[in-house]
Amino acid sequence: IDRRLDAEKQTLSVLDFDDLQLRTLQLLARPEVVRRGTERYRFFLVDEFQDTNGLQRDLLRKLALISGTNLFIVGDRKQSIYGFRGADVDVFTEMTTAIEEAGGAQQPLHLNFRSQEPLIDAFNFLFARIFRARPEAPQTSLGQLGYVSHEPGKAERGAEHEPPLVELLVSALPESKSSTGEPDDETEERDPPGAHDRDAEQVAARIRTLVDARSADILSAPPRGGQDAYAPNFKYGDIAILLRAFTGVWTYESALRRAG
Repeated sequence: IDRRLDAEKQTLSVLDFDDLQLRTLQLLARPEVVRRGTERYRFFLVDEFQDTNGLQRDLLRKLALISGTNLFIVGDRKQSIYGFRGADVDVFTEMTTAIEEAGGAQQPLHLNFRSQEPLIDAFNFLFARIFRARPEAPQTSLGQLGYVSHEPGKAERGAEHEPPLVELLVSALPESKSSTGEPDDETEERDPPGAHDRDAEQVAARIRTLVDARSADILSAPPRGGQDAYAPNFKYGDIAILLRAFTGVWTYESALRRAG
């Protein structure tokens, strides 16, 4: 198949994206090509570097590191999402080490300019617990396992609105059991049937609570911030629902319709 594909591309005089990278790497084996490239380009900036692969690492080594030009990479290992198409998050660590060995330095970007301080505090509280290494994982193997520790964010903006700014709607789901009465590992890895429906019902009910917040029964148990914290006179148009994917949008749409 590969030979037939190459022959067809040759007939049509076309290259695909992989060809562009592979042939560039072959060209960079010639010293005169490297010399011309580094004379023309003195600065290289690569964003989203956590989603690169070994081939792209080799290109940058020849273009920048070996020749001594300026290389600036930006990335976050926690945001690596393209492993399915060949991205290798370890390349980011390897290149970071190589840059430091060549005299470069890391510059962590922990300062958040977008979100208010209570939001950042909530995220730090939550993710400090999510990004814990499992106790059964050997400490010496954490790097090979792809473990990334929590790096707390720092807020540039203060608190600009009254609380609550973050709420967690939590569902307590029944423990799944196998026919033997023991927990079923296979089923526990998946969302139990109806989990999305419960989430959607909770969100719809919370929206109704926010919009109808001035009624006495809703305000009977106000939060620590006082009654006004739950009664900012929300309208439906003030509220947006963000979903991980559109695959579940119909479930939420149905729940909202049932809630009126």
